[in-house]
Amino acid sequence: MSLFAVPRGEAAESKLVKRDAAGRLVMMPWNEQGDKIPDFSYCGYRNGGVKLPDVPTLVTLEPSGAEDESVRIQAALDDLGKSLEQTPDGRGALLLRKGLWRVKKPLTMSYSGVVLRGEGDGEDGTVLLDTTKKWVSCVIEVKSSRTSLEWPKVPLGNILDQPYVPVGSTSLRIWKETDKRYTQKPWTESPIQNLKPGDGIIVYKAASTEWIKDIGMDAYKWSGGNAVAFFERKLISLSNGELVIDVPLPQALDQKYGGGMVFPAPPDFRIRECGIERLRFDSVYDPTMRKKIVISGQAEAIEYAYDERHAGWAMGFSKIENGWIRNCTATHMNSGIVNLGEGARNITVQDCTALDPVSLIEGGRRYTYVIAGKAGPSILIQRCTSRNGRHDFMMGANVAGPNAFVDCSSESAWDCSETHHKWTMGTLYDNVRVNGYKAGLCSVNRGRWGGNHGWSGNTIVFWNCASTLIFANQPPLGQNFMIGNSDPGLFDPKWTKMYMNSVNAASGRKDELCEGALQGTAWKESPHESVTPRSLYYAQLEARLGKAAVKNVTTEAQRKKPSQGMAVQ
Repeated sequence: MSLFAVPRGEAAESKLVKRDAAGRLVMMPWNEQGDKIPDFSYCGYRNGGVKLPDVPTLVTLEPSGAEDESVRIQAALDDLGKSLEQTPDGRGALLLRKGLWRVKKPLTMSYSGVVLRGEGDGEDGTVLLDTTKKWVSCVIEVKSSRTSLEWPKVPLGNILDQPYVPVGSTSLRIWKETDKRYTQKPWTESPIQNLKPGDGIIVYKAASTEWIKDIGMDAYKWSGGNAVAFFERKLISLSNGELVIDVPLPQALDQKYGGGMVFPAPPDFRIRECGIERLRFDSVYDPTMRKKIVISGQAEAIEYAYDERHAGWAMGFSKIENGWIRNCTATHMNSGIVNLGEGARNITVQDCTALDPVSLIEGGRRYTYVIAGKAGPSILIQRCTSRNGRHDFMMGANVAGPNAFVDCSSESAWDCSETHHKWTMGTLYDNVRVNGYKAGLCSVNRGRWGGNHGWSGNTIVFWNCASTLIFANQPPLGQNFMIGNSDPGLFDPKWTKMYMNSVNAASGRKDELCEGALQGTAWKESPHESVTPRSLYYAQLEARLGKAAVKNVTTEAQRKKPSQGMAVQ
């Protein structure tokens, strides 16, 4: 029996995710073109199902009590990284002992195999205290020092040899020889001719003028430059024009709108096998800088600290593959705990907590766990929590999935966890619980907000989630999903109506409040109850790699007790 199957009669079954007579998970198409909810189980370290490594400690530092430990820590990180370069696939950890570590300069981890480890993320553990007293992006950035990611110019025209590649596909046909409708180069001169299994490739979807017009985004001046999609994949096989890739596509490729192109991935630019573990991050700020905010329905305004002269996030990950963050806490940051940016892929963030950011409660702040524009695919954020954030579990523009938030929760949220703008593709919100003053889970047309955000997401799945507001619309030429509700009683129709009216004003839509906790025109199922399997991510992982893979990345509590969300400690 599956680890995540619920006995029949105890939970509803989705029309799109079923089990056959043998108990195998089957993804059903939602339309005649064969589009299916993609397999999200590839998200995470080493494409999912792999236990995070326990890397040996090679260097240990004791806190000195100095006013600035940043130079000392940075030197130790660099020395460790250089030494690991001398060993094939070398990995080793720098251990910071318990105590207070003041840092006046941002730290950088730029070598493969380096792990930064503390002795606990509690107040009595290893505390990295940001004392910059000015805005910096992150306390510590994990990123390659190689040249910034530059997607190559597309060398070919359309080389797709089929009318439509459905969502969820891992194969596509390309032209085997010259076709004058799409390219002037003969096949023998194409750079893809020399590709072999195991090579990195880019599957490229252009944002054609026709596509932008038909999804209504010409009204917001979208262009081919700000709504394209680059899907970085590994080639499994290429035979007689049939190309097989490792990770499913979260976006359809339609010949009517320019089809697709395939070309080699850029040269290697990432570091690998880096992690941050068991650390607490804090920040110095002026507690006397305070503002008040009025909450509808409350008699008294809430006062909060807003001094922004400190770090935005505890950690930033970019230009890294197969990395991780675990058992870390961040408090009093400007935004939150991690910004996953350019070139970050196959990253796991787990068992982390973000508490009480210090910043204005308005745009550009309190983005707690954010997957940004050129990040992904295959990022997994699981068993993570937040308090007093805004966009706690947030996707940036044009993020090319799949990516997943699993068994996460936030409380006292000041805004929605959401896809934020410009057609992010393929995000799973799986058993995510968001509660608070203006909390919500959303993927909608944000219209003119934020400089013409427009349609924020496609193939976005809210699975057994719960919030005061769950609101998703069906984008033209795509679909979003709200399936199951782990706590219908959390729904707040008054707040939902207010938010919907704001979205309508920004986008020109006319959505109205409907019955049930799942609002909007996206695919809806079981608004009053959970569905089986409890977790789509873990069920897909079990179907692909087996029960051992699920046990590698879950806790016993997750496997035995269906959860409505993880409590903030």
